[in-house]
Formats: sequence, structure tokens, C-alpha cells
Amino acid sequence: MVSFTVPMRDPWCCMRLGETKMTTPLHKVFVLRHADMFREPPRELTPYGIFQAHRVGEALARLGYKHIVLSSPYARCVQTAEIIAEHVNAMPVEQRDILREYEGAESDEEMVERAEDILRMACDLFEYNPIIISHREPIRAMAAVVFNRDRKKIAIPKTGGFVLDFGLSSQYINAKMY
Repeated sequence: MVSFTVPMRDPWCCMRLGETKMTTPLHKVFVLRHADMFREPPRELTPYGIFQAHRVGEALARLGYKHIVLSSPYARCVQTAEIIAEHVNAMPVEQRDILREYEGAESDEEMVERAEDILRMACDLFEYNPIIISHREPIRAMAAVVFNRDRKKIAIPKTGGFVLDFGLSSQYINAKMY
């Protein structure tokens, strides 16, 4: 696990004056890539992918947070999200088109803009400890914004991603990549 402390002046989240950095976050946003899937359409989860999703769901359930689960509408994400949601008692899964896979027609600028929109959405929902299930490229773009790194140099393994820690406001105070 690599941990980064992120400045509280990032432009894509609101900041409320007077918030102090806390050692224990009150809320978290989990951004995860879907589990292992078959390469052929309809690209559903493999048996190993189902196992991965259960493991992640069990780990998140042990944290004890109440969650909402948001997913890309693609089958591999929905399946991953539904398995995780069962473990954290967060049914039904909300499908959001903004979490879809990278489309070849999107420019790098459009991808960053979409990543910033997803992060704004996550900040708006921080009180619900959202678990966001998406795809490699959108998550790489989000991580590039959060960690201020080159998107192409960020590796996001299946069920990998990052966590944003929140205090009392919709401005994250820390970020960790897994």
C-alpha cells in the first residue's frame, strides 16, 4: 500500500473553512476496479472474479461503515458491485453512466473532465461512504487527478483502486492507493 497526503486545496471539491485534519476519518470513498472477467462478450466475471469480489466485500464489511454502491452499467462492474453490496448490506446497486469504460472517442482532456465530475460526485456523497465500481481508465484518470501523477504511469489491478478519507466536510483529507 502506498499512502499519499493530499493538499486540501484541490479545485474539484468544496472546502469548508475551519476543518482540521483528523487522525481518524469519519467517512471514506472507495474507488475500485471491477473483478476479473472473461475476455469474450458479455465479459462477465470469471469464477476467480467472483471470488475476488467476495473477498473485497468481506473486507469492506469488516470496516463497519454504512455504504451506497455505485457502478458502471457494464456487466462486469454490476456483478462486482452486487456481490460487494450484499456483503455491506447496500442493495440495490445504483448504476451511473458516468462510470462507464473509456471510449476511444474521448480525448485526454475529456477523460480528465469526466474523472473530475466523478470525483465531485464522490465528494457530494461522502457521508454515505460510497463504493464506486468502474473500469481501469476512468479510475486511472481519477487517480491522476487525486495524486497529481501521469495517468499512463498508474497501474490499477482488478479490484484495485484508492480510498479517500473525509472529516466533517466534503473535502477529502487523505488518499491511499491500493
